[in-house]
Amino acid sequence: MSYTLQFPPVPLPGNIRSLPHVLIAIQGRDVAAELPPNIPLAMLLHFAPKVRHWILPPLEAFGPEYVGINILRPMSARGLSYIVNRMCQLVGLPRPNFDTCPKIMETTQIIEAWGLLELPVTGIESLKTHLVMRLMFGEPIRCIELRVMGAVFPTTSTIMREAAHNFIRSHRGSCYLSSGSNKFGEFHAIQDWIKEDKVRVAFFRELNQQYQLQDQGKTSVVKAETSKEKIDPELKNETALQEEAPDRNHEVLVRGKTLRLSFKQRNELVDKDRTELRYRLRRLKSDDTLRSLSVEHLDLESEDEAPPDSSINPRDGADQLEEKAKKSSDKMEVCGNKFPQGIDIDVLEKALGELNELGARATRGQERRKERRKPGTEAREEFDGDLEGRSTSEQERVEKSRRPVMNIGYGLDAEREEYRDGGEGRREARRDERRKERRKARTETKIGRETTSGKTRKLLDTATDDQLLSDAGRGSRLVESLEKSALGDKAGGLAHDKS
Repeated sequence: MSYTLQFPPVPLPGNIRSLPHVLIAIQGRDVAAELPPNIPLAMLLHFAPKVRHWILPPLEAFGPEYVGINILRPMSARGLSYIVNRMCQLVGLPRPNFDTCPKIMETTQIIEAWGLLELPVTGIESLKTHLVMRLMFGEPIRCIELRVMGAVFPTTSTIMREAAHNFIRSHRGSCYLSSGSNKFGEFHAIQDWIKEDKVRVAFFRELNQQYQLQDQGKTSVVKAETSKEKIDPELKNETALQEEAPDRNHEVLVRGKTLRLSFKQRNELVDKDRTELRYRLRRLKSDDTLRSLSVEHLDLESEDEAPPDSSINPRDGADQLEEKAKKSSDKMEVCGNKFPQGIDIDVLEKALGELNELGARATRGQERRKERRKPGTEAREEFDGDLEGRSTSEQERVEKSRRPVMNIGYGLDAEREEYRDGGEGRREARRDERRKERRKARTETKIGRETTSGKTRKLLDTATDDQLLSDAGRGSRLVESLEKSALGDKAGGLAHDKS
């Protein structure tokens, strides 16, 4: 609330917190329990001098520490408490917390109390803006709120107009019917309150006619006839029959979705926007039909034909063509566009041919980069012509980059790709096969060892002593022959070194 209530920026007196304190009543009703405690009289007189007229004479029951004030005007204690809390906040006195975003009823009571205390009107401009925003974007208004606002604000004020708009919008949106029987009773209570005053009936009828005309797609509004002002019948008939074309304000309201339209009208606007957007996007698209040039499209005699909205937009040489086209005043139509008549057709064909070649070269470059990214592939022979005209170092660098690269982690990459493609089951099956193969190999090795050891043991058991001795003799003779051959090789090596 501190930003919505502002007092004049004047220096505070030195005794603003001194005794006596005040006990406030509104039309004889004690409201001290609803206000902050210990309110200094000096503070109240400093911010609201109007209170001086309502000070009661000294009473023995109050004592010297308190002074009585009886406000004779009908004022809400809730609205007065907000104002007194703001005073205590500026002075620095302790105060209870108060709501920083009051509702419609509380805001209206604060504005009413502010006006009855004859405080500066500019101090509640922010509070009025807050109330207008509540009415524009808040909940459906209630009958008690409309009655209080009708007693505080005039019918022609901006706040009452927004309150009436809130009621009409809520009624047209079935807000009073979709929320239960209580809201339905509010609707009938508001209708009864409107019928109590003829000026109020004319005011609400005028706003309702505006909504009806907006539904029909009209912008002219017929002002309703009231008891105080009358419209000439002829002028009224003229205004009623007049159907003006939608101006820019009407278009802005439609685009901003603040003007109510029927479902059919909204679809027509969407289709119209979609058609215009498709035509504009076509101008930004560069395809073969826009980049190519054919002599069949030339029409040198059609000079007065207006150019369409689309225009040729080549990639790199468009600026050069446009500069050449601006040098001559004579116009000719090429592919549905205007170019100077002084430009030779061969020049245009050559320029656009170069543009097509640039596009094809860019496409080939992209394909070449894609081929290089593939593992284990070599460069294609159709790109060898690009090496002509380059230095030897550049050719070697290009040839080196085109050599096939061994993909060391190919198996791992393949396994990852297989996992990404949903081959987790196949990978598990392959692992099971590997496990079976390893288990089978271990089993065969174990069986082989057992077989060999069994045969050896059987031979040792069945062999005789003579056989074992003969085998041992052959073994010893074999060892001796090996030692002699080793000594001979060593002696030969020494003799070779001496020679």
